[in-house]
Amino acid sequence: MIRRLVVNGFKRLASEAIDLRPLTVFAGLNGAGKTSAIHALLLVRHAAARQDGIAELNGPFGMELGWFEDVVNAGTDGGFDIALEVESGESSHWKFEKGDTELYARVERSGA
Repeated sequence: MIRRLVVNGFKRLASEAIDLRPLTVFAGLNGAGKTSAIHALLLVRHAAARQDGIAELNGPFGMELGWFEDVVNAGTDGGFDIALEVESGESSHWKFEKGDTELYARVERSGA
């Protein structure tokens, strides 16, 4: 089970750490980052499944994220990072950078 989601520079989430439980409910005002957190989880799942260092920003799981510049937080230079910590304490980190086209991201994974 994922215990913590850490997102830096992705969409609405400039720098956020979200603790997760067996049942986590995202609630809040419009623009608070609920959808951004879910998109971060889906993007990591997609990147992990591909295992080729590329992530499509449009299409997988019905996501329509737009161009790479659309998913990078306005206060962030370059790419964005997403990290997951699981119950055992192990963590994985994904670094997303602009790909060969604006519709893809290059992905580098480190950790378990």
